[in-house]
Amino acid sequence: DPTGLIAPLIVPGWTLTYEVWFYLLFAACLLAPFRRRIWLSTAMLVGLVALGPLGDRQDPLWATATNPLLLEFAGGLWIGWARTQGRLPGQRLSWLALISGLAALATTAISGIDVEPARALYWGLPASLIVAGSVGLEAARPLPRVGMLRTLGDASYSVYLVHGLAISAAFRLLQAWPAPRGVVFVASLLAGLAAGFAVYRGIEQPLSRLFRARRGGRAGSGVAAGPAT
Repeated sequence: DPTGLIAPLIVPGWTLTYEVWFYLLFAACLLAPFRRRIWLSTAMLVGLVALGPLGDRQDPLWATATNPLLLEFAGGLWIGWARTQGRLPGQRLSWLALISGLAALATTAISGIDVEPARALYWGLPASLIVAGSVGLEAARPLPRVGMLRTLGDASYSVYLVHGLAISAAFRLLQAWPAPRGVVFVASLLAGLAAGFAVYRGIEQPLSRLFRARRGGRAGSGVAAGPAT
């Protein structure tokens, strides 16, 4: 861009870059025995971050591949592992983790501290606490299930991908009219949600059904062919 920053044209693309990189690393770890995958994945992520200072941090590829942000993926790995192994914290610890994470983020925001030198500590750790607490509470089921919130969660990835474009479009359109700022804010927010739900219903869900059908078809044909051979 004009300031010299190298980044994707679409704003959410910067996080998608890290997701693709993580998927590649994790896919490689699938070649290892099951019990070693979590440890190998963690070691790989930590090792890449440790290599960061040894290279050119001004190089976009090197900066991305070794960014301390990767440590937050490691946190997600271990939360997922705890979920599949039934080792999530109990209800009380889950509440404590959730509240502590929110309090830590609020404290960081109020203090105005520069988080970049230790992002994994100031943002990554509290975020991991929030996710671990939320997943733990979900497993313990102390709260009622709300269908609309479930749907919003299912559509969250599509909302994330397109909300920026929809909000920008709505904001530009409303700027031409003498609309109050509050109206512009609410309308832009609703536009982002509506666009995300549209993509979820019209693109994400059909693609998911297609891939599941193809995978199921291959699995079914394999099972059917087994006895014949």
